[in-house]
Amino acid sequence: MAIAHHSAGRWQQADELYGRVAGIDRRNHEVLHRWALVKEALGQHRAALQLLDKTIHLKPTAALAHCHRGFVLQDLGRRREAVASLERAVRLQPSLLDAIIGLGTVHAELDEVEAACAWFDRAVQIDPRAVDALLNKGLLLETHGRLDDAITAFDMALRVAPGDATILQRKASCLRQRGALSEALGICDRVLGARSDLAPVVFERGLILAESGEHERALTDFQRAADLHHVVPVCHYNSANCLAALDRLREAQAAYRQAIALQADYAEAFQNLGRVLLRLHQPDDALAAFDSAISIRPNNIVFLIDRADALLQLGRMEEALAGYDHAATTDQASADAFDRWGNALHAAGRYDEALARFDKALAIDPGHIHALVNLAGTLRVMGRYDEALARFADAIAIKPNFADAHADAAMCRLEAGDFATGWKMLEWRKETRRIVPRPRTFSQPQWLGDEDIDGKTLLIWADHGLGDTIQFARYVPYLAARGARVILEVQPSLTGLLARMTGAFEMIAAGGALPDFDLHCPMMSLPLAFKTTLDTIPADIPYLRADGARVAAWHERLVSLPGLKVGLVWAGNPQFSVDRHRSIPLGQLAPLGAVRGVSLVSLQIGTAGRDARDPATGLTLCDWTAELHDFDDTAALVAALDLVISVDTAAVHLAGALGKTVWMPNRYDTCWRWLRDRDDSPWYPTLRLFRQTRPGDSSDVIARIRDALEDRASGRAPTPACVR
Repeated sequence: MAIAHHSAGRWQQADELYGRVAGIDRRNHEVLHRWALVKEALGQHRAALQLLDKTIHLKPTAALAHCHRGFVLQDLGRRREAVASLERAVRLQPSLLDAIIGLGTVHAELDEVEAACAWFDRAVQIDPRAVDALLNKGLLLETHGRLDDAITAFDMALRVAPGDATILQRKASCLRQRGALSEALGICDRVLGARSDLAPVVFERGLILAESGEHERALTDFQRAADLHHVVPVCHYNSANCLAALDRLREAQAAYRQAIALQADYAEAFQNLGRVLLRLHQPDDALAAFDSAISIRPNNIVFLIDRADALLQLGRMEEALAGYDHAATTDQASADAFDRWGNALHAAGRYDEALARFDKALAIDPGHIHALVNLAGTLRVMGRYDEALARFADAIAIKPNFADAHADAAMCRLEAGDFATGWKMLEWRKETRRIVPRPRTFSQPQWLGDEDIDGKTLLIWADHGLGDTIQFARYVPYLAARGARVILEVQPSLTGLLARMTGAFEMIAAGGALPDFDLHCPMMSLPLAFKTTLDTIPADIPYLRADGARVAAWHERLVSLPGLKVGLVWAGNPQFSVDRHRSIPLGQLAPLGAVRGVSLVSLQIGTAGRDARDPATGLTLCDWTAELHDFDDTAALVAALDLVISVDTAAVHLAGALGKTVWMPNRYDTCWRWLRDRDDSPWYPTLRLFRQTRPGDSSDVIARIRDALEDRASGRAPTPACVR
């Protein structure tokens, strides 16, 4: 009766009956052995071990008892003792496959790969159809990155069990890790074609699709695997990774939190949640997520680096630098730590120190393409263009399709005045999400200047920020002059202003339905299409015109202000990566308010505009920004002013395109479009640049602007002639 319950898996009943029998016949080694197996099934490992010891005491030559004793010791974590028991079993019965395979699994747990493989091989020599030995050998080799050997083991197992879904899934996993994504996907599709509810295979296909960049399809598989109750937290985690790749950041955030709710110690989920929160510009929450990851794995170098990144985004520079220092000290062989440390030092304007960290990263890993590109970027800011271009070339030689390297090298060349090469290389911007977060594709071909556009319908569309749109809108009238029917798609806030440009074109606000067209060209590609050089930049200023009635109305309101009417913009979008370098706290501009014969007018929009009403700044500004709803409104006010002083924002482009005198406090790490060592601009003849002489220090810039403003207000400086 006990044996019947045992065979049927009714462990409690079998346990009770074996106990009764053993109480009657205490020396029955077979009953004690069977009872031990039931105790093991019930999870009572110590009781099972005691019964097996009694069994072996009664019958020392019982090979199976030694084998099962080894399994119990393995479950108890006493692996060396398990090896001894299993080896004893094999000595007693050399062909005992369970013991031989068991020795392989215990050595695998001890990370003794060669010994484990030898035992698995011995099992196959005894029985070529020992699928478990081949499968376990393959799993061990896969775990240790020996993918080709693992695939060989899985193929041998498949010759014995051709349709085994587990073996096929593990082979697909190895192929995925080896980069053979198409072959791996084919295996999963064939398995799921026969049986669609095999959750591990559904999950594996999701991983393959995700690595293939097919995130929408991968997302479907991860959600399906979760519905089938397969590693649900991991499914949510991978779903979140796909959502993040699709820029569905809010959904990604929710999915990471689902994974964490199910597995509170999911360090990677906390880490990637932090990264998404950084992309959502929530650095405080990101810092908390990274802290949670670090509390689970305190010395994880990647977590430490990410935490320092959050501090950097929070503007806590010294803490960030200390964080990178700590990460590099924790793992002195981490090229990533030194690379990111160099980035932070670059952001702090400590360029020589940044170079030293990049050099250290490259000493650790000479092929670290990010360190090469970042080193080149720092050399570019320092004006060492030839060295910078050489490092960009090194990165491209290692990874020819590395879009960031091409795009950054393009900006280096443009800043140095090499327009011929720079515009061509700048086409790589479309392949880098860092510059173009959401690439856009059309079935129609892109026009790059070589095709005759007479009689063709050409879509020109804004592919970057508002300032870029204003800067490159100058080309639109020339397209109409070539006989093209031009459709101009721009940001909604610019449509009213740009609609008054000369030339015939159809204006569309971005997001609206597009009419049919033959060719397209993003606005930032227009200089390439026109083969623009420094000498051929279209500078027919003004090419934008404010609404005359609105300008007249502003003139009437401004007439009561004494002296020069000067518009002021002191801050850009705080979410822009270099904003900490270009924006200036309004209080630092107080010397401008002390200049006699000047009335300051705020043109500052956004949250920084509130500072205009803060008397603590020491400035008195007229603030009508609440009446400025789009660029057409702003253009009318700018046109009525005498001068605009603006940090590097769209306001500079607006004033320059209107032909208004504009002065720009320029950061040390200047944008490529303002070239190098110039205080003027071929793009805007009425623009004057005041560049920092020391990184991050605007005091000398403000002093020079104050002096220039005093000269202008007192009449010592000539008033620029109106540009036509």
